[in-house]
Amino acid sequence: ELGAEGIRLNTVTPGWIFTERQVGEYFVGPKAKKHLAYLAGVQSLPLKITAGDVANHILFYLSDASRASTGHNCVVDGGWLLE
Repeated sequence: ELGAEGIRLNTVTPGWIFTERQVGEYFVGPKAKKHLAYLAGVQSLPLKITAGDVANHILFYLSDASRASTGHNCVVDGGWLLE
C-alpha cells in the first residue's frame, strides 16, 4: 500500500555475528573449539560474519541499486537456514 508513495520495505535478518561480546563470551577458553565446530557444521559458507557484512546488505537496500526491491527479507547467516 505504500509503494505508490515510493516507500519500500525490506528487512535484514542476521545470523551469528562475530562481535566483541560474542567472541569474548563464546570463543575464548576451553569451549572455543566446540563453538567454532558447531558454526562450521551449520553454516554453508566458512565465514566469521561481522557487523560489516550485515551493514553492507543494509547499505544495498538504502541505495538506488535496490530501487526495484520491496518486500524482501535478506538473511545474512552464511547459509545457516539452508540446513
